[in-house]
Amino acid sequence: MKTNIILTAAAVLPLLVSCGASRQSVQQTQPDVQKAAVSGTEAKVKEWQAKGFSVTGAMSTFTMYDLLEMHNRKILSDPDNIVPAFGTGIGADKATAQYAALNNAATMYATKAGSVVSGGMTNQFSTFGEQGNKLMGAYTQKVQEYIMPIMRESLSVSRIITESVPQKGRYEVESYYIIDESKAAEARRNAMNEALEETATEQIFGDAVDAWVKEFVRPDVE
Repeated sequence: MKTNIILTAAAVLPLLVSCGASRQSVQQTQPDVQKAAVSGTEAKVKEWQAKGFSVTGAMSTFTMYDLLEMHNRKILSDPDNIVPAFGTGIGADKATAQYAALNNAATMYATKAGSVVSGGMTNQFSTFGEQGNKLMGAYTQKVQEYIMPIMRESLSVSRIITESVPQKGRYEVESYYIIDESKAAEARRNAMNEALEETATEQIFGDAVDAWVKEFVRPDVE
């Protein structure tokens, strides 16, 4: 009987040692895994740096990491009223590329705002014909004009394109913006009023489009 107990203990002991070693090994590797994990902000900064981007513009006294953190915090602090916008631009100099990025971001916002109204009109009118198409074209163009002045730049990064492409040697800029929805709603309303007047469609679409103009516009996530 004693012999069996001794044999059983001898058999279990290596398993306990093995389990303890495995647990110790896991505990040792966990900090390494955690250390290797890169947050979203860090990953984006590393991506920019790998492509040769650096901070540009009035906020260049801050680091990429700090600016991106501040940008993300602004969005998360009030997601029901803060709309993020993003644009890219290429130009012979930084100023031209930065303006192209601003214009690109405003265009994408205006396109989304137009699609919100267009979708609502399509559902209500089934087809709104040539007059509706003219209205939507005018509205989208005017949203772009009205939204641009209220876009607040959070950060911009730039680089000189070094790849063997037609744009080699030119500046590339990526810019990130914040839009206050309360101001944006007013901009869209002003844009629609002008578009209705310009296309002489107030009597046809005036009351119908009001609700869609007020609808919250958030750019699609890529």
